[in-house]
Amino acid sequence: MGKYSAEIFVGMDVSDKNVEIFVLKGAREDGEGAKIVNSHESLSEFARIFHEPSKVKIALETGAHSTWMAEQLIEDGFSVVVADARQLRMIWKSEKKSDARDAEMLARILRADPKLLGAVSLKDKTSRASLALIKARDCLVKTRTKIINTVRGVLKSEGILSSAITVDNFGKNVLEIVPEELFSALAGLVAEVRNIESLIRDYDKKTAALCRDSEPCKRVSQIKGVGPLTSAIFVLTIEDAERFKSGQRLASYLGLVPRRDQSGETDKQLPITKSGSKILRWTLIQAANYILGPFGDKDCDLRKFGERIASRGGKNSRKKAKVAVARKLAVLMLKLWKTGEKYDPQHSQRKKSAAKKAA
Repeated sequence: MGKYSAEIFVGMDVSDKNVEIFVLKGAREDGEGAKIVNSHESLSEFARIFHEPSKVKIALETGAHSTWMAEQLIEDGFSVVVADARQLRMIWKSEKKSDARDAEMLARILRADPKLLGAVSLKDKTSRASLALIKARDCLVKTRTKIINTVRGVLKSEGILSSAITVDNFGKNVLEIVPEELFSALAGLVAEVRNIESLIRDYDKKTAALCRDSEPCKRVSQIKGVGPLTSAIFVLTIEDAERFKSGQRLASYLGLVPRRDQSGETDKQLPITKSGSKILRWTLIQAANYILGPFGDKDCDLRKFGERIASRGGKNSRKKAKVAVARKLAVLMLKLWKTGEKYDPQHSQRKKSAAKKAA
């Protein structure tokens, strides 16, 4: 590729082995493509092509390599936009999709309107390390669930039900009901469950330590049903409470708002978008499930709100109630984080009672 000095726009489509690149110079319609090896050295060599990095804008999609590549390019003086891949339907639903074309589309969108890329913020290394701890724990929990389901399935095929044995005491008690002929097959899996449970407890201690040292975690964990894990994931994912000027923006960021398909007189009711952090959204819904469950505060505003939605009946009313409570819970957590207020589980009820008395 030749040398560049004028304002330019660069699109990068990244795979594990290679990076497809497309460069647009100023307002010119024609551009130039290239391919480099996906490595720190190749990226540095490509960066040296540009005389004035401050005049260069680069777009790449979210992915396994996007964080380190963006950080390296930013350190070299470039302006970098990491685009939310899930918002770029014009790219991944194109009828002429290829890596080279994807890079060109990124460059052209970046030049036309960067807002269309749905830029995501980069987390610092400390936050990424803490989130890696959370993800590692999540992997262990999923692995334990898969093993337990396998053992339950094998036992069920022999007419042995294990439903009375909970997840918490599965590794300790399930061998008591395993018949002798299945022992050699299942004993190793049960031993692995016990080992995983020990590792999960260790991760839980590390997560609790994170929360003890974090003022935002202390603020959001005032709510019954929001434990160390939920508060840690929430704070680490959001990072800066001031990023969101309203609860609606936060709910949208977390994918807890309905998708919309409106045209003319038609405005369909659709499921939630499920954008943003999958693990945070799942954790908030689990917290909502606790709030609505038998151990939740029977008279708190969140539970009353969910019960009103569930009482409407209809298909999936309970699921809708959990999502609605998760959305309201996220907004409340953000408010507590921002204000530092003491949590009042019956704030809305007290407010209504006061209004009635005043009337």
